Amino acid sequence: MRRQRNIIAHLPLEQRQIVIAGLVDGRTYDEIRADLAAAGVAAAGLPHNSSFIAYRRSEEYQRQEQDLRNWQRRAEEKRQFWSAVLAGGGADGLANIATFEAIEELRAALGSAESAGEKARVAAVIGNLTRTVQAEADARAKRELATRAAKVETAAVDPKLTPEERIAAIRATLGVA
Repeated sequence: MRRQRNIIAHLPLEQRQIVIAGLVDGRTYDEIRADLAAAGVAAAGLPHNSSFIAYRRSEEYQRQEQDLRNWQRRAEEKRQFWSAVLAGGGADGLANIATFEAIEELRAALGSAESAGEKARVAAVIGNLTRTVQAEADARAKRELATRAAKVETAAVDPKLTPEERIAAIRATLGVA
């Protein structure tokens, strides 16, 4: 049986990236060959089906495919995050962004932590994340308290309300029956 040739590995990086993107996207070999021809690969240099098969088995392709899928996953996570932040808006947006960035840094650090120094870095990131989350919770509690105090103050001095209505408004604001 004839050994499969991997001529794709010998193409310039830009052309290999066309092949990788096409294979990951599920395009047919003919479509990928058309893209390569449009990128300037001579007809005699276009890969055969056996070359695509051999390249799919190569370590380079496996690594590139995994990197591309990870990048796509992170891009989708960021898209969803920003969509949620923009939809929610408000003062919590900045705290949400800081939390998300800290989580991303933590993921990256955990993936590569091997030495004691790297583990210390991960511990520092965990500390940063904890402080960020706590600061966000504290800020939210202060805003809620200030809002309630303002409503109570408004209800207490509203000239349109009778004393009974003022008491009822204050109790409703505080959540007291």
